[in-house]
Amino acid sequence: MAEVRILILQKGIHNLLDTWMEKDNSPLKFNKWKEACARWPQLLLQGSDEPMEVFICLDKELLAEGCDSPFLHRVIQQAHKSMWGAKVYVVVDKQWQPEDRDPEQPDSFIWTEGLLENRVSDILEWSVTHSSNYSEAARRSRKRREVLFHYPPSKPWKCLFRAPLSPEEEYLLSPYLIDSLDELDNENCLVALRPMSEDYLEYIGATLQRATDYEMMFGVVDRLESRLPSDLVRKGYASVLFHGVVELYYFLQQLNNPRLNNLRLNNLKSINQSVATPVQVIVNPKFKSHSPQLLITYSYLDGQDDSCLAAASDTWALIKDLPSDVRVKIYPAIKSAKLADILKDLGHVLAWIHIGHGDEDRGLQQAEDALFKSAEDWLRGFTEYKSSLPLALFSSCRSAAVARRFAEEGTGVAIGFTREVHKKVCVELTQRVVKAAIEANGESSTVLTAFSEGRDILEIDDPNASPVAFWANH
Repeated sequence: MAEVRILILQKGIHNLLDTWMEKDNSPLKFNKWKEACARWPQLLLQGSDEPMEVFICLDKELLAEGCDSPFLHRVIQQAHKSMWGAKVYVVVDKQWQPEDRDPEQPDSFIWTEGLLENRVSDILEWSVTHSSNYSEAARRSRKRREVLFHYPPSKPWKCLFRAPLSPEEEYLLSPYLIDSLDELDNENCLVALRPMSEDYLEYIGATLQRATDYEMMFGVVDRLESRLPSDLVRKGYASVLFHGVVELYYFLQQLNNPRLNNLRLNNLKSINQSVATPVQVIVNPKFKSHSPQLLITYSYLDGQDDSCLAAASDTWALIKDLPSDVRVKIYPAIKSAKLADILKDLGHVLAWIHIGHGDEDRGLQQAEDALFKSAEDWLRGFTEYKSSLPLALFSSCRSAAVARRFAEEGTGVAIGFTREVHKKVCVELTQRVVKAAIEANGESSTVLTAFSEGRDILEIDDPNASPVAFWANH
């Protein structure tokens, strides 16, 4: 019987908020996920803003026996649906040796299949004990993953491992391994080292002299090291620390993932070069570009855990397939007075999506005290806001009046509902119009076309669905 331990922590804080076991021969513990879902909104109302992090721990016994991938994927998807866009990590017991597997089980690494597609933030090789500092493991992962965005995958990445590998490790890394830099063919290279030989720095220096038409970085793989060797850091080599070969493998998967490509770079490829010439932007330019930013808010109320879980699941459905350059701010315990601070931090919002209860006369309900706040109260949050708002969508019953007021104040397209609606209906419409807003950078006619198409489809499934849209006629 396979079982994994779930741990819920707040980002950067070592204190464990919740933990339980999930077993593959039993239904997932839905009530535990429902309780965990409400943790972050509750902490937000107490003034603690850091988001949640989820750790799915695989101990050495489970890994030796063979972990069931469908079961693991089911747990990962439940974490995504429940935890308001939290980072989800799979933790591998660092005491595990892949060579120790049960010979009757499939290959040692079959559980790694599909983790990238299931949007796992990272694999962590860490000590799976009650005293382990998982927040520290996540911090190191964030530092490692920062490197990914400095190297968008314009070329595939290969790996040259300058140390002996076990047959199991070689099998895992085989899609990326090369034996020599001479094998590179319009590809970049991550050179992996174990810092045990005295000549590895000399090797790095000699290798760098050969890197002329490709990118190169160095990976130091050492289960015992807590930081990069000081001589590597001192000499300024681009290097990443891995606590094991499985971390290296997942990093290579991410490094070769096309999702890392910035959409802006993709769009530039389609420009006719005879019409426009690209130029390099200087350091500290006067004019800034805005990456698309979504603000998603929810009015959490104590005791309404079912609604909270449904809203978290809707949020995941909205964000899980967004392009990599879209930034998302989630705030699941919104009060109208807090909106100004959130907008000040964001600077520019492409779309604001709000989930909660509405009332035709009283406006939108806010978190904690369940008070309804008028459109004017919510608009006050934008008093110091100095940018445009191409799209506002209120996934709330009887929110049409609020949407109208936002359009009157200049929102490109504002969408609300004239009566009660099923949340599934709201999600389907929201996905469609947000996708259009991102692809057209908020251009109103494109968003309205997507709204019209979505509304027609919704009315087939639910004749009571009554979304309405207002647009600013400047």
